[in-house]
Amino acid sequence: MVQEDKYERQRANTHWYKDDNLNTKKFHALATTRKKVNQILALENDIGDKISYEHGMCQVARGYFENVFL
Repeated sequence: MVQEDKYERQRANTHWYKDDNLNTKKFHALATTRKKVNQILALENDIGDKISYEHGMCQVARGYFENVFL
C-alpha cells in the first residue's frame, strides 16, 4: 500500500499531498487529466500542413531540430 501510494503521489505530481490523506482515486484522476493535457496532437510542417500521425510528427520534429542545430 505504501509503495502504491508513493507511485500515485509521484504520478499526480501533487505538492500539497499530506501523509494522512490516502485518497488515491483523486490522485489518479489528477494524473489522468494531466496526461491528457500534456499530449501533442499535431505539428505544423514547413509548408503549413498540419501533421497528426505519429511517424509524420517525428519527421517534422527531427527536421525542425536539424535546421536549428545544423
